[in-house]
Amino acid sequence: MQKRSMKSQKNRTCLICAGIVAALAAIVAVCWAFAPVPIAGAISGVAGFLFLWLAILAVSWMRYARRFYALARDNAFPTVTLGENLNICFFASSPQDVAAYLKASEELSPLPARHTREEWLAHGRARDEIRKTTLKGEKTVAYPSLNFQDIAALYGKKVLLSRKTYDAFRAQFDYSPAKANNEFIFTEEIFQS
Repeated sequence: MQKRSMKSQKNRTCLICAGIVAALAAIVAVCWAFAPVPIAGAISGVAGFLFLWLAILAVSWMRYARRFYALARDNAFPTVTLGENLNICFFASSPQDVAAYLKASEELSPLPARHTREEWLAHGRARDEIRKTTLKGEKTVAYPSLNFQDIAALYGKKVLLSRKTYDAFRAQFDYSPAKANNEFIFTEEIFQS
């Protein structure tokens, strides 16, 4: 589980990038004022490269966070699976299709600890086939381990999770909008039916 929410990570990254850009601008200004032109030009080139890299980093974080929070309220993705470390996957499929996908994936025999490339490819083809037949090619979007504040942003979703995950975060689930604004479905019940 992440220690900070995606929003605070985005804000922190943007703040650090802005601080570094301000420091670079000050260094470039001092170089142009006091250093010879070739040195000031070289420092300006390095600063320009770093500025471009930092701008890409900050904009990427802003887009990444904005996309997550948009998906958290998007009705086109009605179903969500929540993993043990609070990783999340949004499905544009119905909860029944996602439940069928999870059940079929659970029944798929795992790869042995020492496996060949052919076994790995066959396992991947089997997973793809399960995905095609159960999810019918609908779009999915996954995010790695998140903070519970990010999970609380979900609204109007059918959340599929295990009892173990629910028990590990019971206090947060019980006293947050995540449980009030979403319907929880436990995967153990899906696998038993």
